Amino acid sequence: MCDSDLDGIFNLDEIANGCTDPFNADSDGDGLTDGEEITGADDPLTPLVPAGVSDPCNSCDPDDSDPSCYIDTDGDGVSDANENANGTSPTDPCSYSIAIITMPITSGADCDGDGLTDAIEVSGMSDPFNPCDPDSSGVECAYGIHIPTGFTPNGDNNNDVFSVVIGQDVTSFVLHIYDRWGNEIIKTDDKLMQWDGTHNSEECNSGVYAYLLEAVMNDGSGQLLSGNITLFR
Repeated sequence: MCDSDLDGIFNLDEIANGCTDPFNADSDGDGLTDGEEITGADDPLTPLVPAGVSDPCNSCDPDDSDPSCYIDTDGDGVSDANENANGTSPTDPCSYSIAIITMPITSGADCDGDGLTDAIEVSGMSDPFNPCDPDSSGVECAYGIHIPTGFTPNGDNNNDVFSVVIGQDVTSFVLHIYDRWGNEIIKTDDKLMQWDGTHNSEECNSGVYAYLLEAVMNDGSGQLLSGNITLFR
């Protein structure tokens, strides 16, 4: 068994728990190794001594003296302190790790665009980032097509580009994106397309854009998908 970061926890166990990093001995950056937090046993090579077991994914456990431990700017259920420690954005309600939610989700966000808010999905134990969970009956899920409902091209490296996922059951497709006046600003058949929120080298305004996706499946059938994309800077 391998323990790459020498924190006393095997890599496979770290991967299985869904939040600790097998290559970072102190995943939440609170000064205690993951092994110290999980077992409560002191590591003599580190300066802090654990008072007992604590959460290795929560930078505010056991020390919650940082005021940002009680602030959740984007309302995604993860404190600003934990977002900063884990590399997610404290101002983007769709940038967070489910494993470190410690507060109520108040943002009202539906990050996977399946019609259920993240708060409902998390409380119901479904994946707020998977549009096919809990309902996998739609065309998008059946054919492995995923079209995000929004993106934020503001240069913070979080959700900066819009891209689609086209499953293996799709032979060909054409994606059209229109502005509010019906002008076509994107037309592509490239599975690897990434829209950065510009048109003709100029930034597009924040707002709602419409899409139309025409797809031909391996069985010869055609599918037409349409909806909205929110661009927010």
